[in-house]
Amino acid sequence: MIFFGENGSGTVKLDAAIRVEINSEYGVPADDMTVTFSGSVPLDLWKIYAVQDGFEALKEAKAENGVLFAGIVDEVTARYDGAERKVTVYARSMAALLLDNECEPGQYIDPTSDVIAAKHILPFGICECTAQKVKSKRTGGTMTLMRGQSHWAAVNTFCRTFLSSVPRIDFTGRFRTDTYLEGEDIVFDNESGVFFSQASVKVKRCKRISKVFARTSGGMVTVSNERAAEDGIVRERRIDLSDSRTGTLSDADRIIEKGEEGALTVSLLCSGYLGDAVGRGAYVSLPEVNGGRLLVYKTKYVESGGSGRTTVTLSEGKEL
Repeated sequence: MIFFGENGSGTVKLDAAIRVEINSEYGVPADDMTVTFSGSVPLDLWKIYAVQDGFEALKEAKAENGVLFAGIVDEVTARYDGAERKVTVYARSMAALLLDNECEPGQYIDPTSDVIAAKHILPFGICECTAQKVKSKRTGGTMTLMRGQSHWAAVNTFCRTFLSSVPRIDFTGRFRTDTYLEGEDIVFDNESGVFFSQASVKVKRCKRISKVFARTSGGMVTVSNERAAEDGIVRERRIDLSDSRTGTLSDADRIIEKGEEGALTVSLLCSGYLGDAVGRGAYVSLPEVNGGRLLVYKTKYVESGGSGRTTVTLSEGKEL
């Protein structure tokens, strides 16, 4: 990886990194990167970019889609070990701008994705992924923004309420209305797919929900999780739709869905950098998984000493 920084003086190419760590997780708004340099890296960085090897200029990397991470610098620390100076930069992806800025309170009536993007995404220099534009699954309704809410809260509320999706701003600052990526499965297989040197499989029953009782104006409605019941799970929850998040049965569905996330997780150690893989469907050649389709839930990339590796966590939970 090659690194560039931006500050009040413009763009500067940074020294080679000693160590890099990039983290990404499903449902977590901002990815983060921690990178340590040895040398004369300035402390007044505003932004930082990690780009593919071979690009000598940031402008060229952007034009060729060579940017691997674009982030807002949160912290810069200089340390001295005798005469040796090391600088560590901690940055979050462009989603940090939406998280850190409060939006104007008010109410939307029948909001659309174009309106939400224009008000809460595009003003921060974040581009919208047009391939992910979708029509609202909920044709009408209101969305109220309270004082003190962030722009991300507005975007997240809209996507979850009107699109039934989990939004994402990727490593490079592109917005998607849904983290889940259709048609881009990764196959982890040591013979014909992505190689992994280590693997672990965990089955976790303790958070799975078998049934949700939802009180409505017309009485009690039961939402059942047949898969959990078939697995011998008996764990019930109760909600009142008059004071739930959306006031619809999708809130009961979300309780069940959240319980299924992490019911089965697979952790793999792979060589190299997999890129922005969170949200992709995945298959792994392990007998405990039985060929089932999973979701790339979390990635952690670490590079030091000239070699890099990615720890990938796969999970059940979302309907794939």
